[in-house]
Amino acid sequence: MLAPERYIVGSGAVDQLAEIIGDLGQRALVLADRMALSVSEKTIAELRSNLKYVYIEEFSGECTEAAIQRTTKMLSGFDVAVCLGGGKAIDTGKAAACAASLPYVTVPTSAATCAAYTPLSILHTDGGAYMESRRLSSPPAALVLDPLLTITAPPRLLSAGVVDATARAFDTILAARISVPTIEASLSLAVCQNYWKDVLLLEAEAALRHNKEQNVSELYTRVVETCIVGAGLAGEIELGSLDVASVMP
Repeated sequence: MLAPERYIVGSGAVDQLAEIIGDLGQRALVLADRMALSVSEKTIAELRSNLKYVYIEEFSGECTEAAIQRTTKMLSGFDVAVCLGGGKAIDTGKAAACAASLPYVTVPTSAATCAAYTPLSILHTDGGAYMESRRLSSPPAALVLDPLLTITAPPRLLSAGVVDATARAFDTILAARISVPTIEASLSLAVCQNYWKDVLLLEAEAALRHNKEQNVSELYTRVVETCIVGAGLAGEIELGSLDVASVMP
């Protein structure tokens, strides 16, 4: 099983980003989508103040093979990749960093997917059609989850994350009824049952309300963490011992 080597969560967690990246190298390429750039001006300024060289590349479009190859070439001469934004930007940055044999740090700005946790990239065509789920060679060197960044995203993205994590839970629960689960599947099932019953079922609706109110509460943070880390952990426990191509659509 592959998991982030470091995991930091909480309001202000992104303030530690420069130090975390500095432990990995002094030349960083930041791949970020437009929404992420709009809420990360202070963070980027701090990176530039504390690191030798920081280059910002704005990401748009889909996570495609061409985008991964283009980003991989850009990483020549850098020490570390920073994947900042939503799932498409993070998936592209992760795959490119692994292709370039560089460490990478993920900083999600929405809770729509568990992309910031998993060593897996979902590739699409330019038109958005699914192509493949690519297992990566290494996990994030660090996952930095700051609810002060995700709270700025539209509530629909938190809704998407809740649905994504719920689907993971129900897939796992139903699969366990069909056959005797492996130990990995049993552990994944336990994670899913825990976060579904104890967090999402009880707190998702209130978290969406807090998102609309821009209220960075403990409850909101817990639901965001569940969408990204809970679903990511459950999926990774099970997929870590399997051939991804055999279990993905």
